[in-house]
Amino acid sequence: MRDATRGGCAAVFNEIADASDVTIVVRQGDIPVPAEVRGACDFLGLDPLHVANEGDSWQSFPPGGGRGGCGVRLHDPRTGACVIGAVEARGRVGVLLKTEIGSTRVVDVPSGELLPRIC
Repeated sequence: MRDATRGGCAAVFNEIADASDVTIVVRQGDIPVPAEVRGACDFLGLDPLHVANEGDSWQSFPPGGGRGGCGVRLHDPRTGACVIGAVEARGRVGVLLKTEIGSTRVVDVPSGELLPRIC
């Protein structure tokens, strides 16, 4: 379980993938991004995956009581918990995003200075 305050969920996913030697595949359409956040990110040229997510927690878990595979779950205080991806055997990269238009892209660690701790 990780807090996505610094570096957003991109940093969290990459930390977990590197520490566990796995690939995390996230489905963009399943990540609950409020319309106002999506609009602000579009206007400012930011990726919502790299923006701090105060109050959210990200967890990986074995689905079905541990009978194989692993999922990635977001708990958002506004929307509750939802499954947004899966954990797979390590491939060439640590984190992949399945986009809403059907393509796949690498999710890198945020570049530059991360936001300072605000709590």
